[in-house]
Order: sequence, then structure tokens, then C-alpha cells
Amino acid sequence: MIPIASNNLPIWSYTESTATEEEKVNLSHFKLIRVLGTGAYGKVFLVRKIGGDDDMTLYAMKVLKKDTVVQKKKTAEHTTTERQVSVLYLCSSIYV
Repeated sequence: MIPIASNNLPIWSYTESTATEEEKVNLSHFKLIRVLGTGAYGKVFLVRKIGGDDDMTLYAMKVLKKDTVVQKKKTAEHTTTERQVSVLYLCSSIYV
């Protein structure tokens, strides 16, 4: 991510991933343990990572119903904002 200042407000721009197809994480890299919660737009699962440096690490995986989310512009914007905040939190917690 590259911070871009506009009117003194930080805007985050995502750069394209340079990971190879072998390095990219997909659903096959996780084992579903159980459903943590459900909502109008999808579910949150407790999953365990299989393989890699973080093998056996537990994660919460949110799975959204894309067709439901994109029906309303505001919902899509809120979903995008939630993802950006999650990425910022993850980046800040790595370096703290």
C-alpha cells in the first residue's frame, strides 16, 4: 500500500501483488473448524492455516455474498472501508 495525501487526508492505494501463483493463499490453504457467526451479508469462520510459515495458526475468515453486497452502493463502500481498516491494522500491528 502506498499512502497518498490529498487535502491532508490520507488515502490508501493498493499496489498490485507481486506474489507468484504458488505464493498466493487460497481456500485450499485453510481447514474449516467452525462457523463463528452469520449475518445478512455472509459468515465468519474459524480456520486453521495449513502449510507455510504460519502453519497451524488460527484465523477468522470472513466470507461475503458478493451479489448481496454489491446491490447497494453504500454497503459496497462500507465493505471496502472495512477491508482497508483491517489491512491498516494488520500492517501497524506487525511493526509495533
